[in-house]
Amino acid sequence: MKRSLILATALTSGVTLAASAQDARPREAVLGETPAPGLGRVAAGLGIALGDEAPDLVVADAAGRQANLLAGAGKRGALLVFYRGGWCPFCNAQVHALTRAFDEFRRRGVTPIVISVDQADEAARTKASYEIPFPVLSDPDLVAHRAYRVVHEVGSEEYAR
Repeated sequence: MKRSLILATALTSGVTLAASAQDARPREAVLGETPAPGLGRVAAGLGIALGDEAPDLVVADAAGRQANLLAGAGKRGALLVFYRGGWCPFCNAQVHALTRAFDEFRRRGVTPIVISVDQADEAARTKASYEIPFPVLSDPDLVAHRAYRVVHEVGSEEYAR
């Protein structure tokens, strides 16, 4: 059976950071609207093609245990979100927004699954910071990132900029 899968990467536009000085948790961000011309647009070669079978791999969960990537998918599939890591304020904003919207995802039978390059212990800190009710996975060796074609290799010109 083919599973439905929606792929997403961390949002970087329309984000405003807000936090109190006493709050030790990662800063919350308020996401703005994405202009219509930017919706549904992805760089050529990024991500798996529409209709392709979703690669189902084994990676580590936030507890460091081996986990089947799509085992936590809901009845109607998963929203697989690749994020840079717990250090990224834009990624934290997106994970926080997904956590707040979790009841709506569950109602629709879709499970968000977030995966980063963080080691399992850092993924566990992110999961605990937001009390994330869905899977948080660790892919420091980029196995899933490469399988889903979401790795961006920085060339020397781009690095110099």
